[in-house]
Amino acid sequence: MLYVFIGLLLCLPLFGQSKQSASKRVAKAQAVQRELEPKEIIELRKNAINGDPVAQYSLGQKLDEGDGIPKSPVEAVKWIKMAAENGHAEAQFNMADICLAGYGGIPQDKSEALRWAAKAGESGHSKAQVFLGCHYKGDFGDPPNPQESTRWFLMAANQGVVEGQVQMGHHYSLGIGVRTDMQQAIKFYELASNQGNAEAKNSLPPCYYKLGVNYYSGQGVGRDLYQAAKWLRMAGELGHAKAQGLLADRYYQGEGVPLDYREACRWYKKAAEQGIRHAQFSLARCYSLGEGVSLDFNASIYWMKKAAMQGDKEAPFALSQFYYWGRGVSQNYPETYVWLSVASANGHSKASEILYTFSKRLSPESLQAARMRSIQIQSEIREGMENQ
Repeated sequence: MLYVFIGLLLCLPLFGQSKQSASKRVAKAQAVQRELEPKEIIELRKNAINGDPVAQYSLGQKLDEGDGIPKSPVEAVKWIKMAAENGHAEAQFNMADICLAGYGGIPQDKSEALRWAAKAGESGHSKAQVFLGCHYKGDFGDPPNPQESTRWFLMAANQGVVEGQVQMGHHYSLGIGVRTDMQQAIKFYELASNQGNAEAKNSLPPCYYKLGVNYYSGQGVGRDLYQAAKWLRMAGELGHAKAQGLLADRYYQGEGVPLDYREACRWYKKAAEQGIRHAQFSLARCYSLGEGVSLDFNASIYWMKKAAMQGDKEAPFALSQFYYWGRGVSQNYPETYVWLSVASANGHSKASEILYTFSKRLSPESLQAARMRSIQIQSEIREGMENQ
C-alpha cells in the first residue's frame, strides 16, 4: 500500500506538467487561430487591447455574432464590458440588456441593468433614456416614479426622439411628474406629429379642446374668449366632436367670435352627426326657429328625437309640444302624452305639472297604450346611456 502512495506522489509532478502542457497547447492553438484571423480582426483586436473603446465594442459585437471570427458569447461580453467601462454609450446600453437577460457569463441582475442604462442615458443614448422613462413609468411591473420617468423622457424628447416627445405630451396633458400644462403638451405632441407619429397626431385634438375649455372657464389660465374659440376651432377642424359643439355655442352666443347663427348651425351639425347630445338639441332648436337655417319642423323633430333618446332633459318636452300643436306632424294627443311622460320621468318640472291634467284628454285605452309606449322609450333611453 505504501508503494502505491509513494508512486502517486512521484506521479504528481507529471500531472502538473500535463496540465501545464495542456494549457500551453490551448494558448498556442489560440495564438495560431488569431494568426489566421482576417487582417481586419487582427487590427481590431490590437486596438481593443490598446484600450480603444470603439474597437473593444466592435470586437465584442463580432465575437457575439460570429462575424469573421468564431462566435464566443463569454469573450464577447468581456470586450463589450470593457468598452462600457471606458464610456462607450452603446456598449453601456448593451450591458444593460445583457444584465437584464443574463448572458455570456453575466448573471441576471435588474439593478445592474438599470445602472448601465443610466450611464448610457447620461451619455446621451436616446434608447436608454426612453427605456428608463418606461421603466420609471411602471411599464415593466415596478412601482412608478413619475418624476424620474419625466426626467428621462424629457432628455429623449430634447434630442428629437419621437417616443420621448409623445410621452412628454402625455405627462404634461395628464400632470404625470409635472404640473398639468396643455400648452407644453401641445408643443411636444406637435413635434412628434410633425415627424409622422400617429399617436401624437391623435392626441392633439383633445389637447386643443381642453385648452379651449380652460381659456373659456379661466381654469389655470386667464379667461380669454378669443383664445377659447381659437383652440376649439383647431380641435373642431380635426374632427373633435365636443369641440365642434362648444365652438357652435360660441358662434350662437357671439363669445370670442362674431355672433353668426349660420356658422353656429354648421358646427352644431358636425357635432350632432357625431352624436353630441347638446348639439343635436341645439340644431333642432335652430331648425324650429329658423336661426341660421331655413325653418324646418321635420328636421327639428328628427334631431330632437336624437337628443331625447340620448337622455336630453329638454328634448322630450319640446317633442310633446310639436305633437300637441301639430308642427311638422299631425296633432297627436297620445304622442304628446308619451313625450310629456318621458320628460316628467327625466325630472322636467313643467311636464310633471301638466301630465296628470293632460291625461284626462285621453280615453282609458289610449292612455294605457301611451303609458306603455312611454315606458318602452324610457327603457331604450336608459339602455342607450348605459352603453355609451
